[in-house]
Amino acid sequence: MTTICIKNMVCPRCIRIMKEQFEAMGLPVVEVRLGQVDLERPLLPEETAQVDIFLRDYGFELLEDQKRNWWSG
Repeated sequence: MTTICIKNMVCPRCIRIMKEQFEAMGLPVVEVRLGQVDLERPLLPEETAQVDIFLRDYGFELLEDQKRNWWSG
């Protein structure tokens, strides 16, 4: 399992948007919670780029440094 950390997820609506978008991209979602999306497998480089574009379009940010928490700056 792979965890994607996402900055600016603050409410249940954010969780719904993430779940819907990741599934629409054909990515294997296990669980979505504030600041994190768990996937069955790591993202391929082209998937990471696609996710990054989607997140920025919606005002979120992909945290590539997995040691940082979603709320850190």
